[in-house]
Amino acid sequence: MHLGAPFYFQGDQDAACLLIHGFASTPSEVRWLGEQLSKRGYSTMGVLLSGHGTTPEELAGTTWKDWYSSVEGAYKRLRKDHKHVFVVGVSMGGLLAMMLAKNYPVEVAGIVTAGTPGSRWVFMDKRIHVTPIAKHFMPFQKRRVSPEARKLHEQTGRVYYFKRPLAAVQSMMQLTIRIRKLLPEILVPALIMHSRKDKVINPASADIIYKHLGSNQKTLFFVDESDHIITLDKERDLVLNCIDGFFRELLEERKS
Repeated sequence: MHLGAPFYFQGDQDAACLLIHGFASTPSEVRWLGEQLSKRGYSTMGVLLSGHGTTPEELAGTTWKDWYSSVEGAYKRLRKDHKHVFVVGVSMGGLLAMMLAKNYPVEVAGIVTAGTPGSRWVFMDKRIHVTPIAKHFMPFQKRRVSPEARKLHEQTGRVYYFKRPLAAVQSMMQLTIRIRKLLPEILVPALIMHSRKDKVINPASADIIYKHLGSNQKTLFFVDESDHIITLDKERDLVLNCIDGFFRELLEERKS
């Protein structure tokens, strides 16, 4: 099976986890995490967002509402067979996880955001702010990726669009702005994770999410040596253990 394809791994308990990849990426960036969580008993599903895993041209014809529809559909499939469903979102996937939590405040057992933008101002590439104008002159932008990042992609099998449609980038920004306004209304338990060396989203983003999130049960956790995709980088085992511990704590609370 292609590593960028959606996946489902059966666990041996009532708890499941929906894993959401980031913008212009595929489930390949959460597949390892899904495999490891399934070995610990969780059923795991990696959703492929609309317009992703095909061509940048197809992505250009979608918006954040299409991406969210993919997430909501996957979530409903998991809920049919599992009493407790957690949601993990990487980068933009964290925005979609928070939107799901806003819309299903009782059903969603808990969320994890990893390297997620909490404001329009936390993107390291400031050119994103001229996207609404630039898209009319340059529909696609080639993504500059460091040799280190390319090597990580090759080692982990991460499938990624290196050409990004600016119309879709603008929609991602619109989603970021929307979620920033909704943060106080998101009440589910949350684990907010970020790397202090993230070169894509300023680490201050995690503090913004933590400060404004409405949940009274929230945890902020930083790793120190990874780049943006902490679910694949050198501290992925630490990330896995932290997420697993968060889930188990919530499950114990639900039993009591």
